[in-house]
Amino acid sequence: MNRILIYVAENYAEANIIQNNLNDMGIEVILSGEHLTSALGELPAHILFTRIYVEKKNYKKAMEFIEQYKLSLKETQNNSDYWKCDNCNEIVPDNFIDCWKCNKEKKK
Repeated sequence: MNRILIYVAENYAEANIIQNNLNDMGIEVILSGEHLTSALGELPAHILFTRIYVEKKNYKKAMEFIEQYKLSLKETQNNSDYWKCDNCNEIVPDNFIDCWKCNKEKKK
């Protein structure tokens, strides 16, 4: 199989969301690195991201989805119902006082 990298997810949950959406579109997805979180602290952080691959024949259709996905992420980040953590850059719902990922307090 001729695989092409289409996206590097920040975590396994994000990779699963993308995988499920692409599978629903009839596109088979191969994840790489999804089980490396157990090595947290032992490996450099960038290695822990989950890589998402598709077959070359599905590349164009998959990338159309990825572009839409990126746009929806931007809209979420620009939405005033969310705030971005200064410590870890996580997007957090506005009703949270602390970042759910790193526990850093929201800036006033």
